[in-house]
Amino acid sequence: NCCALLPFGRVTGFFGDGRHAWDRRGTLDEGVDFVGVGMRMGGSSFCFDVMRVVLIWLLGLVLVGCAGPGREGGELPGLMVERLGWMDEVARVKLAKGLPVEDAVREAALLDAMAGLGAEMGLSGEVVRGFFAGQIRAAKVCQEEWLARNPGREVQGEALPDLAGTVRPALDAIGKRMIGALRQARSGGNACCLVEVARGRLAGEGYSPKVIAAAVGGLEAGLRREELGCD
Repeated sequence: NCCALLPFGRVTGFFGDGRHAWDRRGTLDEGVDFVGVGMRMGGSSFCFDVMRVVLIWLLGLVLVGCAGPGREGGELPGLMVERLGWMDEVARVKLAKGLPVEDAVREAALLDAMAGLGAEMGLSGEVVRGFFAGQIRAAKVCQEEWLARNPGREVQGEALPDLAGTVRPALDAIGKRMIGALRQARSGGNACCLVEVARGRLAGEGYSPKVIAAAVGGLEAGLRREELGCD
């Protein structure tokens, strides 16, 4: 009987009109043996539904294992989201001051600074620059999308954030935390699944496919998954 393949522990699923949960004795909450119920409900069809729930449950455990707060590098997807969260503010300032989205001098200085910090933590310049180049691309796409959503917006009368005194120091602080999380991710055992975790986190926050592609591309460059034996 395929139901014998169920792992020990509690799994919850939805079947027909009822909601049933199994305890570690292999019985339904209502006290009915679920193998007998399976036979009465159609046997193989019921067991297929059970196994589908188990697979979803196991997938959830894998994702939690990848990105739990106590896991190495698990902070990195959240930091990517946090950094992008500042980009509307940056775009507002640039619109008000007539500044271009592209800031080659700032980008070069950021890459140099992050590469220096990475070297202190034992990361190669290529790895660090690859990661942050992707985050910078994603940030610029975010700004461009905000500007496209707000054509001709009048921001002169708005209270603007302090780009030099507040926003950029905050972004630099996030960057330093990213370096530490990247080092942990590369040395930890869950680096290979962080890319999918990050992709899902960014999508859940509503970022566009272009933003996600740029940010995740940088993460892949930073993790160098082929070196870590990932598929």
